[in-house]
Amino acid sequence: MISFIIVIALICFGLAYKYYGRWLNQYFLTDKDEEMPSIYLRDDMDYFPAPFGMLFAHHFSSIAGAGAIIGPVVAGAMFGWVPALLWIVFGCIFVGGVHDISSLAMSLKHDGLSLAEVVQRTFGRRVHFLILVVFWISLVLVVAAFLDLTAITFNEAPAVGFTVTLTVIMAFILGIGIYTFHIGLRNDTFFLLPFFFYALYYGAYDGTIYKMFDLSINNWRVAIVGYCYLASVLPVWLLMEPRDYIASLFLYFGIAIGVVGMFIVGWQMPTNMLQPFYGWNSINENSYLWPILFITVACGAVSGAHSLISGGTTPKQLAKKEQALSVGYGAMLLEGVVGIISLGTVIINGDFLAQSPLNCFAVGFGRMAQTLGFEHHLGSVMGFMLVNCLLLTTLDCLTRVGRYLLQEITHNRLSSFMATALTLLAAIGLVVLESSGKRMWEVIWPMFGATNQLIAGITLLLVCLWLLRIKYKKIAFVVFPAIFMLATSFTALVMFVWNDNNLGFLRLLSFILIFLTILLVWAVNAKVNLLKLLVDFVKGRKLEI
Repeated sequence: MISFIIVIALICFGLAYKYYGRWLNQYFLTDKDEEMPSIYLRDDMDYFPAPFGMLFAHHFSSIAGAGAIIGPVVAGAMFGWVPALLWIVFGCIFVGGVHDISSLAMSLKHDGLSLAEVVQRTFGRRVHFLILVVFWISLVLVVAAFLDLTAITFNEAPAVGFTVTLTVIMAFILGIGIYTFHIGLRNDTFFLLPFFFYALYYGAYDGTIYKMFDLSINNWRVAIVGYCYLASVLPVWLLMEPRDYIASLFLYFGIAIGVVGMFIVGWQMPTNMLQPFYGWNSINENSYLWPILFITVACGAVSGAHSLISGGTTPKQLAKKEQALSVGYGAMLLEGVVGIISLGTVIINGDFLAQSPLNCFAVGFGRMAQTLGFEHHLGSVMGFMLVNCLLLTTLDCLTRVGRYLLQEITHNRLSSFMATALTLLAAIGLVVLESSGKRMWEVIWPMFGATNQLIAGITLLLVCLWLLRIKYKKIAFVVFPAIFMLATSFTALVMFVWNDNNLGFLRLLSFILIFLTILLVWAVNAKVNLLKLLVDFVKGRKLEI
């Protein structure tokens, strides 16, 4: 059964990319002679045409966060693997992929600016300001959670910390080699890649390395914050993009091991398998399938944080419009494959509640790697490394995007150094503060999925209105996902407010986001009659704004 899951998922994603993805690319980017912002606004700081291999690696590794691993594991354990699998596959194809490529196209057609800046040109400053605030608050939640989770992976697997430290050094070498000395990407990769894999293998077994990098979580937090600060303020080609490229090579390697290993393990029919379906309530009967399943899977199917990258760093580096299909749609489908592999680890392990989602994934990935001849210990270390690649590459990119958002909020009155510092300080505050014996990010983690999907719903709504403004027709493929994501995320936030078991801070933060969302929709409605548009859409009338 597990073997058929991965095969069917790959077939679905392949067909979606070939037919639906190509249609989407032609729909959004029709101008044959359209020049990319990376060329006509090139400044070699944020704007520059990156090699396709480098750009795809940077984009994919940035969007493929730990949510694609944690979400499917938790959702599978709560509701069974069948509903989680269906949402990962169909969510990626019809919601997440549409969300990513549409937000990328929207930014490309407006000088590579963020979606909030594009919205200001259309709907005014009030809508622009509210979107920036909602996006920045949600981004800080993600940065806080991923910051601490990254430190945890380093603490639990010092070999990963050792390897990642070397990748930072290798990234400087790669960036300088390509963009200063014009050494080909293939040559640099051929030279550096063996060092990367040897470092991972050496760190997994060498006791000296283990002792040197067996640091406390607080020390790792400081080191990670320092790295993220540099990645945000330095030219993107010097550190962040080459480091993401190196990490992506291991991601590709890990995905290949996961796909093949999951197929092989499937034939062995493990006895401790997760149940296909537990019912419309979760296994502990505290959560409903809708909306909880959809916000729990999160990045495995759709992620609002992707719009911050598709409308942030990526459009400033895209060299040709033909690449938008692979970057904007294909990368989301590849993240769906990561989600399927993650779901496969919890299917193999059965109920993960006795261990953390990260440990569940690492142990399950170790079993998959074991079928290919790797020792289980090395396979588990590789699993932790895969998680860390997903965490850190998203963390550095979102820190940079947080800098963009704050600079937009303050109309560029803040320097890149100050905007980055404030974003990281806000995240550190959530990590350091505690409530009821838990760190604040752990308290707000249940909101991660809801706020993430809320950003996706808002983005899809804005894409719908943008398409109507530029006289595009046939927008139902965006309207339905927008309505579903807004209803799902908003309902989940209301449930958080009314749930007496949630801590006061969590309920207050949920209420603030609900209030800001209502203000945002109200401000948009002042410019465009949303109710009339919805009625006209249902009745099949011509939509105009």
